[in-house]
Amino acid sequence: MIKALGKPREETFTVLDATAGLGRDAALIAMAGFPVLLAERSPILHAMLADGLRRAPAELAAAMQLLPCADAGAHTLPPLHAVYLDPMFPSRDKSAAVKKDLQWLQQLAAYPDQNEEAALLEWALGLDPHRVVVKRPGKAEPLAKRSPHHQIAGKAIRFDVYE
Repeated sequence: MIKALGKPREETFTVLDATAGLGRDAALIAMAGFPVLLAERSPILHAMLADGLRRAPAELAAAMQLLPCADAGAHTLPPLHAVYLDPMFPSRDKSAAVKKDLQWLQQLAAYPDQNEEAALLEWALGLDPHRVVVKRPGKAEPLAKRSPHHQIAGKAIRFDVYE
């Protein structure tokens, strides 16, 4: 994920995690040295993130700022190095169940339809960051079926990078 974000250019270091969810990826991004803005539209997940940030080590919490509960597009944002998107993964055909911590998350945050996917990606690109990074299952189609500039693939997931 950090490789996909790339090295910051100029003085723009801030990363917007526009689909913050449980905040795990945002914490990793912050530990890599990026200031992170977290946006979450689900009131329940937003409350959980706020509680987690209150409990987090001070150094980590200082690098992360939770925006008020709303779609990320409702906020005025500073210049961004990157926008990170991790929308809910599409349903799988595998018989193995999704991990328990993600099963209830899927009930709180439904997978976006194609129109929502397209709008989310277009909105992120419209913010004019140096790059947009989208976390996807390894074999899934690109978000909104839009081909990325390049991909960084792992065993089960990949990161699609739009520049």
